[in-house]
Amino acid sequence: MELFDFPGEKDLLRPSNINFHQADSLSMFAVSFGSPSRKAAIFNLVEDFGTLSINEPKIIHPEILKNGYGRVYTALLTTNNGEMILIFSKENNILKTGIFSVNDGSEISSDLLVLEDKENLYAPDIWVYDITYNDEEGVLLPFQNDEVLMLSYLDNKLSLRQSEYSGKSLFSIPDTSSSEVINNTILKRIESGLYKILDEELSTESSIDQVAIDSLISNISKVDSIFVGDSIKIPATVDSAGGFYSFQWLVKPPMGTIYKPHTGKINWIPTDNQTGENIFAYLSQIRLGEKLLSVSTPFGKQHQIIPILSDSLFAFKLFVKDTLAPITKYVPDEFIIPEDRTATITLVTRDSSISRYHFDGEHYFKLYVGYDLFKDYSQSVLTTSIRSNLSLVDKSVSSKLSFIRENIPDSSLTTISMDHDLINNTLNITTSNTYDSIPQSYSPEDWNPDWYLYPNYVFNGFSQTLSMDSINNNLKFKINEDLKSHPYTNISVTVPLGENFYTSAFSFPNEIYVKTIDVVITVDSLSRKSVTATYEFYGKVSANSLAGIFDLKDRVRFNKQFLESKKLLKSTSL
Repeated sequence: MELFDFPGEKDLLRPSNINFHQADSLSMFAVSFGSPSRKAAIFNLVEDFGTLSINEPKIIHPEILKNGYGRVYTALLTTNNGEMILIFSKENNILKTGIFSVNDGSEISSDLLVLEDKENLYAPDIWVYDITYNDEEGVLLPFQNDEVLMLSYLDNKLSLRQSEYSGKSLFSIPDTSSSEVINNTILKRIESGLYKILDEELSTESSIDQVAIDSLISNISKVDSIFVGDSIKIPATVDSAGGFYSFQWLVKPPMGTIYKPHTGKINWIPTDNQTGENIFAYLSQIRLGEKLLSVSTPFGKQHQIIPILSDSLFAFKLFVKDTLAPITKYVPDEFIIPEDRTATITLVTRDSSISRYHFDGEHYFKLYVGYDLFKDYSQSVLTTSIRSNLSLVDKSVSSKLSFIRENIPDSSLTTISMDHDLINNTLNITTSNTYDSIPQSYSPEDWNPDWYLYPNYVFNGFSQTLSMDSINNNLKFKINEDLKSHPYTNISVTVPLGENFYTSAFSFPNEIYVKTIDVVITVDSLSRKSVTATYEFYGKVSANSLAGIFDLKDRVRFNKQFLESKKLLKSTSL
């Protein structure tokens, strides 16, 4: 392993993706760097007698990407004009794109391409692809919901269009996928033509046909019960002469079970300790034939004979009976305790004008109300929370909490909405007290690489003076720093993130008077969830700051610690 430095770029390089291109005997790499660098590096990596070295490095800083907040990506490709590098960044519905010559780094073209509400570009699956099978390459961009776009440079023009690979599940393989899932995905890519240089030919002879497989499946163990001491031979797969390739147990079989590959049968004699249900589950691979795999390399064609396999998953139960009459025992019902993945929407206030509540919520929601009293008999703190365990929610549900007062504090209203998408880990925050119509996006991971678990934030309607900072190793957004925060006055949304809970909490300069709190938990067709909380206030309301903290449970303690950390508490009376 070698460590290489790029002159003038120390401590500013945050790689977003790496792209590789093989040309003759050279291995060319392109690496994109996010904010604040927002550029790309291209270089050849050469190995000489065990020593790695970088040849002909270049730094390309696109003018179109110098200002922005989206992640930066890159890809090497071949066009009719020679070797090129694409550098692009997604910002809302726009893809800022520039294309440059690899030889001298000069800009060929740049443009703002329309994305039409595409979400979450999967960087590891960015795929350089031959469009015309004539050394004219484009780049496949996989997005959420299995949408795949083609980014290309044809006829001296950058273009972005829908590709034929959308909806085919060819990209975005989860890290937890089994080898079978990965192999099936690669096979689908081959069948879809993504590997241009792949040339397959089936051999004319097959070891076994599909009729034999269908016959095997229909004849596997029609016996569902046997007695203790009986010998049984279960036809599990074909024998070695008929195309057997592999056999693998998926669960531990009963003691004494033997699989014999030469006969393709499972042999077993149950004992008196094995009465009741016994589970058999295994994976069998059958060789259908062979195929010739030919791949182009820098040194010519490489050929290999590989088997054509069919995977079959089998599982069945066999009940072992004793010679004595079975004794029927009462088995009580077993209950499970659902995992605690509770979302909590909270209001902390000293508002004494509230006379009663009106809570209209489905049974998935619970309402909690608590008071904190002070030794000096000053105004108590009211904490109101709406909670829902997301482990129990299997459909979209909603609730509404209304605060009833004898007198209405103000005729005008302000809303602040926090929408946390738990799958994409994106937090959209919107205020009706609008200062600016331009959305503002922030990626805490770009600020601090250790904050990769924090959500990406999008602010709508907030002042352009909004800025991201850290305090006591926690995330903080500054909104109105010139104003002092009012003690024990905040709103917050807490959601489960992985094994932790994450809280986003607003503080305010004055006491707040909340009219309603609306909570919506959205569940889509794939059981993906988002939590949206909308607070409606009386009057023109602006927040001081927004804090983001993991594993926050005590709202009052949080408010006090947060104020102390901002050095706004001047005495110990609070």
